Amino acid sequence: MISKHQVLETLVRDPKRPAAFQQAFAQHIDPVQGWLTEPEAFLLWSLSGTVSADLAVVEIGSYLGRSTVALATGSRGALVHAVDPHTGDISEVAEGKSINTYEGFLANIDKASVSDRVRPMRMMSVDAAAIYEGPAIGLLFVDGWHSAEAVEEDIRSWHPHLAPQCTIVFDDWQDPDVARGIRNIRPLIPSLVGSIGKDLIFTSSTAAARLPIVRNAAIHERAQHVAARLRLTEDIRVAFR
Repeated sequence: MISKHQVLETLVRDPKRPAAFQQAFAQHIDPVQGWLTEPEAFLLWSLSGTVSADLAVVEIGSYLGRSTVALATGSRGALVHAVDPHTGDISEVAEGKSINTYEGFLANIDKASVSDRVRPMRMMSVDAAAIYEGPAIGLLFVDGWHSAEAVEEDIRSWHPHLAPQCTIVFDDWQDPDVARGIRNIRPLIPSLVGSIGKDLIFTSSTAAARLPIVRNAAIHERAQHVAARLRLTEDIRVAFR
């Protein structure tokens, strides 16, 4: 059976990957355990590179650091603030497992030689936002708890720290609860651009909007029409109708 992800990935041709990304992915990103695909890693890597050094990148949900490494290797000076309590992913927590991913996370960013570009915040997203004193945020990647309430709390908590021109990327946008959370806080976030795989992109940044992969994400909106006819994206299309 064709998955939602495969439909959205294969209907539109992705931009060519620069050699710098190919090297970063092969040597540093792909060895880290996680669910971030190569196109999604390229998106985060590219967007991170548009954030100026006087701004910040914030990631909500790091797990073992696969997306963290993508953001940090793409950065051109902006620090990546990686927020995660490191108590395991959703499935592990739901099963009642006692997981500590922090040491593995630190080891992975060290192996990728990006420790100097990453500022771990080992706590819940709302608590991290309450004490955050870094620069304004040029890129916010939201991959925390997948409930409508959590998505809303993440955006409401971090919204005061966003730069006037910023980009927000939501992971797992096909999840009905994530979609409902986005709909509920829609007035607080920039313009919808489109999607790359599981990642839904909103931006008010002219630098981000010029990226080939972001321009390509807008074309993915056509793919969503096809997917909707296959009843694959009904919830998210209702959310943004």
